[in-house]
Formats: sequence, C-alpha cells, structure tokens
Amino acid sequence: MFSDNGIEVSFFKDCKTGNMDARAVTSGVYMMGLKIKGINDVDGTNPLPLYIGESVYMAKRCGEHLYTLSKTPAYFGLTPENMTDNDLVLCFDVLVSMPDNNKRWDRERRSKEKAIIMDSNTLTQLPTSDRQFSKFEDRVKNVQAKINELRDSV
Repeated sequence: MFSDNGIEVSFFKDCKTGNMDARAVTSGVYMMGLKIKGINDVDGTNPLPLYIGESVYMAKRCGEHLYTLSKTPAYFGLTPENMTDNDLVLCFDVLVSMPDNNKRWDRERRSKEKAIIMDSNTLTQLPTSDRQFSKFEDRVKNVQAKINELRDSV
C-alpha cells in the first residue's frame, strides 16, 4: 500500500537533524498525526492528531501501526485514496519520553497518555479514553471531514 507515489511517512524524524528521534526507541507517549503539504507545513500548524498511544518501545509499536494501516487504512480514519495522495504526510512523533519500563513508569505513562488524549481532540479516539471509536466508519468520517475542512480553507 505504501509506495514512492503516495502518502509520505515521517517516522519519528527529528526536525533539527533530519535523523530518527532517538527517544522513539524508548518508553513513552507518541502521536500519529497527519499533515497536508502546502497547508500544515506553510502555516506551521501541528499535524491533525489521528491517534495518541503509549508503549514501552514506541518505534516498535508504531511499526505495527504502519503494518495495520497498510492492510486497513480505515483503522486510523484513512481511505485507500489517502494512501495514494502525494500531498499527505503521516507523522509519528514522540510526545513524552520516559525511563525504561517498571511498574511505576507504566502507571505514569498511561496517565500521561490519557491526559494528552483529553487535550488533543484526536480524530479516531474517544475523548476520555485511550480507546478508538468502535466503528471504522466514524473514524473515517472524522478524519475525512477534517482533511476536507483544511483543504477548503486554502
């Protein structure tokens, strides 16, 4: 589903160096977001927050998300047409990096994840939980409406 002609993937790219953000191989909270070239990158707005998650190994977990997305784009609110859209950039970013796994950090990581979800208005998740909307159709409807809203604003 991913190809040279289609959605671009920015996998934990450090904006300053262009290299992978080293924090992504540790424990923490991450965001999967969506940018539209010519809109988000020009006005400096943050990516559309599709999904906020937490993991002991963020890069590994997000690799699993990429695999899921390649098989079922609707899982994260995208369509097959989005997957071939050269103007879209799927961004994976570290929001909070934490020390390696132990019981105390597990609880704190989950707590931070939920707090960030509640503040972020993610497009595929319930606003008060780490759960996604149960119906793929709801996820797709939310994401596509926001993409269209941004494109219409230009």
